Amino acid sequence: MITENALVDIVYPYAKGKPDILVSIGIVTPAEVLKICIGTDGKILPVFNKTYEIGSITKSFVASLIVKLIGKGIISLSDYVREGITLEQLLTHSAGIKEYPLPQIGVDNPYSHITADDVVSYIGHTEKGSGDWKYSNTGFSLVGIYLSEKLKSPFSKVLEDFIKSCNLKSTYIGYGGADLLGHNGEHTFRWQWDKNSAFLSAGCLSSSLDDMIQYLRLHMDSDMYEECHRKHLTTQMPFDMGLAFMRQRETDIVFCMGLTEGFSSFIGFDSSKKFGVAVLSNYCGFGYGNHCTPNGIGFSILNDLLR
Repeated sequence: MITENALVDIVYPYAKGKPDILVSIGIVTPAEVLKICIGTDGKILPVFNKTYEIGSITKSFVASLIVKLIGKGIISLSDYVREGITLEQLLTHSAGIKEYPLPQIGVDNPYSHITADDVVSYIGHTEKGSGDWKYSNTGFSLVGIYLSEKLKSPFSKVLEDFIKSCNLKSTYIGYGGADLLGHNGEHTFRWQWDKNSAFLSAGCLSSSLDDMIQYLRLHMDSDMYEECHRKHLTTQMPFDMGLAFMRQRETDIVFCMGLTEGFSSFIGFDSSKKFGVAVLSNYCGFGYGNHCTPNGIGFSILNDLLR
């Protein structure tokens, strides 16, 4: 049985000394759902359902939509999005696309006003990398551009329609930012997105703990999105790639992480045991597997408390 004290012990090193930190954790098991909110220095707070920026967890929504479209015969993973670049390569970060040079970091959302024309021009004039695994927000922006072209609709509408089909009530494109204010230790942030940004598909969504729990269940309780979860690419990292999702080696844990200037997040689940975890924070937390980050907290819960 998971206790609140055990969760506080895991979160405390991350929350220690951080004013205004709000860490929301949802744990889904076949028997129950547990929700807890933890603040500065591990203080347990009343559970709330405010929204956080979820950054690159947005990519998993896009991949989930693509799997549904594949099932309908509308698109294929082998489709060429641009010359020599397949949809599967983009979804597994193996297209070798280098990151777009951002105009400014640390003041406002640097991705918001980069257009599709900007990205297509940049990729057309930039030499690609080796094609090995290399995380690329810019590569993923091409996925949104491709979907918009294929479905003849603005990507913002394509994504919003998919969210509605999932019956998620508090997940949305962050045109006005999340409910909460984000922090990185020095500054506060609330990213706002332009509806024409080419990078919407890479990280535009805000969401709540309740919606992230429901989203976990969509992936845990159905075979519909299994194509997202299975291994499509072996990487040099401690995980392999599904479609936007990662697979921890030597376990059945499937996960996705998100990061913006002021927020960090994690969702993951054990596909065999049907345990899932969502961790949302209004503090930026760098470092894969670092215990003092939401993804480190999520892995600790999945690998230790739930085993």
